[in-house]
Amino acid sequence: LAPLFLAIISILAKWLIIGRFKQGSHCLWGGYYFRWWFVRRISKLVPLTYFAGTPLINVYYRLMGAKIGNNVWIGTVDFDAPDLISIGDNTVIAADSSLSTTSIAKGRFYTSFIEIGNDCCIGTKCIIGASSKIGNSAVIEDLSSLLPGTVVESFSTWTGIPARETQSHTPRKPQRITRRTKRISQR
Repeated sequence: LAPLFLAIISILAKWLIIGRFKQGSHCLWGGYYFRWWFVRRISKLVPLTYFAGTPLINVYYRLMGAKIGNNVWIGTVDFDAPDLISIGDNTVIAADSSLSTTSIAKGRFYTSFIEIGNDCCIGTKCIIGASSKIGNSAVIEDLSSLLPGTVVESFSTWTGIPARETQSHTPRKPQRITRRTKRISQR
């Protein structure tokens, strides 16, 4: 019951203190940065590991402002600014991956979108940098790191640090299940 109560408190605090996160450049140590930091500290009080891998994590992040499609499995709890994250349908984000919508450079605090398409797979312990766009049916293999601003084409597989395209795969047509295919698959 306590994790649920803390989740409700963090959702209310986020909407009351900062409202919707906005993409842009902000003064480091300024008002916007302080409000972002404060909301993150409150959100870290929520033991989200209890929710990871369950439909509750999707509900929580949707209430925090993330755009999450249908049939999405999220095994991670590390979203910097949920409002700036868009995840398409039938996507998997494995455990301990990080969607980093924020960065700091030259005394500025930057916030930017991350877009993940439909039917994607983000492997375990991956880092997705700010301003990254991942096309439909793309695969980011385990332990990979996408640099900020990376565009991943649809139907491609990326791996490594920094991640590079290793192969491109063509979409497969769904197979119709008939009596004959059932018999073949049972052999």
